[in-house]
Amino acid sequence: MIETVQPGSPAEKAGLKGGDVITSVNGHPVKTGNDLVNPILDTPIGNKIKLTYMRDRAQKEATPTVEDKTRVFPNTVGRMSDQPGEVAPSEFGLHVEEMTPERGRRVGVEAQKGVIVTEVEPASFAEDLLFLRGDVITEINRVPIYSVADYRKAVSGLKPGDDITFKVLRRQDTDRMATVYLSGKVPSETQQ
Repeated sequence: MIETVQPGSPAEKAGLKGGDVITSVNGHPVKTGNDLVNPILDTPIGNKIKLTYMRDRAQKEATPTVEDKTRVFPNTVGRMSDQPGEVAPSEFGLHVEEMTPERGRRVGVEAQKGVIVTEVEPASFAEDLLFLRGDVITEINRVPIYSVADYRKAVSGLKPGDDITFKVLRRQDTDRMATVYLSGKVPSETQQ
């Protein structure tokens, strides 16, 4: 499901809106984030893709033009974060910070290990995996994450094409947390 559509993006130009559910790309069913992202990444910039989606229980189609995300989102791709507590550029479009007792209370995960997601960049690998602001990453590929340093170490050893699985705590409602697993293949640097 599309969470939000960025102003000026190919999705907006094609008429897609938040809440739309993409069901196929170029006639191929979408069951995972990679089913959506990979055909788009494989399409040369300037070419169109055919998206089938559901809106208000009606099937619709759109044909957005694939654009270079560094031109569509020039202020977000590959930038250094100005967030306190973050010491390096974002990996995969994820901005993370240390889990402090204050942040833990705010998201309802007191006394938990992990790093908290403070931003998910548009059109990024993290967005494709359906990360949300406020998610708490507790493991990467079964390696416990206790700090931003642990997070950086875990992702720095990954190469394009490697499988990656994030164990994430996510607030479900006012008093429940759920553990979700977000998985994919590490994109090449040009596809992050």
